Amino acid sequence: MTAIDGNSAIKTAKPSPRSGVALPLGAHAKNTGGKKGRSGRPPNDLRAFLAALRCDPDVQKAFREALLDHNSRGFGVALRILAMYDDERPPEKRQIVGPVEIQVKIVREGRRVTSDAVQPLRLAGM
Repeated sequence: MTAIDGNSAIKTAKPSPRSGVALPLGAHAKNTGGKKGRSGRPPNDLRAFLAALRCDPDVQKAFREALLDHNSRGFGVALRILAMYDDERPPEKRQIVGPVEIQVKIVREGRRVTSDAVQPLRLAGM
């Protein structure tokens, strides 16, 4: 469906059977890009608040107590946070380094298998 809005046409979805409203699709003037305050990067005020909270001795004491008490409700969360933000955590590997060897076995359906040999396949450049 197409509706005219000013000088341009707006493509809309099929009207809803419940409310009868036809939502516009794609880029249009009313597309705000998400709910305000719920999507995107956290605001700088929140980052500053969390940085100050991390420096608070009471918060550090509570975090340490949660880590040392295995029966605490916060033990798992505290351990996960510690593992995610550890300074000595190894960097993630994003590319394959060194030779890669892949073994391929071709099986045809409906035919008799005459050879079970597996041939190694080497990929160049990886």
